Amino acid sequence: MPCGGVNHKISHEIIISLLVEGVPLIMNLCRLCRKKRELRDSHIIPEFCYKPLYDPKHRMAKLNIESRNKKLLQKGIREKLLCADCEQHLNKEYETPFCNFWFKKSTLPKKLPYEPFIISGIDHQKFKLFHLSLLFRAGVSTLKEFEEVSLGPHEEKLRLMLLSNQLETSSFYNIGAVHIGK
Repeated sequence: MPCGGVNHKISHEIIISLLVEGVPLIMNLCRLCRKKRELRDSHIIPEFCYKPLYDPKHRMAKLNIESRNKKLLQKGIREKLLCADCEQHLNKEYETPFCNFWFKKSTLPKKLPYEPFIISGIDHQKFKLFHLSLLFRAGVSTLKEFEEVSLGPHEEKLRLMLLSNQLETSSFYNIGAVHIGK
C-alpha cells in the first residue's frame, strides 16, 4: 500500500462521501500533481480511443453485464480527477503523440496479419508512458468500472514517471497490444 499503509482509493471515497451542509470536507486534490485545484471531468481513457465505438449520432452502448442493462453514452467515462494543468500535460506529452502515430499517420496496415508484426518509428518512452497514464487513471479512479484496478506501491511510481516524462529504469512494465475488430 502506498504512503504509510493508507489505501488512498478507499480513503478518497470515504472522504468524498462525507458532507457538511453539502460541502465536501476536503478541497479538490488533483490525483497527479496532488495540488489543491479545481478538478476537470477527466477521461480515464482518452476520447479518441472511443471513436471506433460511436454510431453516426456519436453514441456508444455502455453495457452492465450484471444487470444486462444498456445505456447510451455520448462521451467516454469521466470523473473529477485531474486539474487543468495535469490534463494538459497528459494530453500534450502522451495522448497527442500516441493519437498522431497510431491513428492519424495510418501506422497500422490496412489489413492486419494474424501473426505478430513489428511497428517501427515510434517513440518508445512516450508510447509506454501513454499506456501507463491509462493504468494510473484507472487505478486512482473511484468509479465502479475501475474498482478492480489496484496499483498498490506502483501508484506513486507511475505518478512520478508521468510528471517527469521519464520511465523509471528500475521498474519493469510490459505493454502488449491485441487487435480486436472486424
